Parts: sequence; structure tokens; C-alpha cells
Amino acid sequence: MSLSVKDPAEKIVISFDFSSVSTPISTPVLTIKEKGTELDLAGTMFSGSPQVTSNVVKQLVQGGESGKQYEIRCQIDVAATGERFVAKDFLPVKS
Repeated sequence: MSLSVKDPAEKIVISFDFSSVSTPISTPVLTIKEKGTELDLAGTMFSGSPQVTSNVVKQLVQGGESGKQYEIRCQIDVAATGERFVAKDFLPVKS
């Protein structure tokens, strides 16, 4: 996956596609951290809760500081099989 550059004023929906997982998913865990740090900015940069449709996780992202990159990570667990899947990408922010 490759995310386009986001302006700090924009609110965009990002998607993580888990359609290769054969069983339905329901409770994704998303984090967003400035590249090179461990500070989770989900409380300020995520707007609302993630939505799941046909095993695609969507999350509205807002804000960010121009010139920075943010690592977004989405983790899902499949209760029926005990499997865990993780997808991640970097979101560049520039005004």
C-alpha cells in the first residue's frame, strides 16, 4: 500500500485491505506514530472509530505536522483461528 501526501488541513480516509483473510474481522486496533518515535497520536489524528466492510478497515485521519511522516499500523485478530495479521504504511504530511 502507498499513501499519498496529506495536507495538515485535510481529513482523509485510509484503508487496510484484509480481504485475503477468509473469516470476518470485527475489532481492528490502529495506531499512528510519528516516524522514529513511540508516541501514539491516535487520540488526536484519528477521527471516530475504524469501520470494517468486507474485511477492509477504514479510518478517518486528520491533522499532522507538515514535513513529518507518520507510521499507521492496523492489527486484526481472528478469534476462530487464533491468527493475527498486521498491515502498516507511512503517511507523509506536507503543506
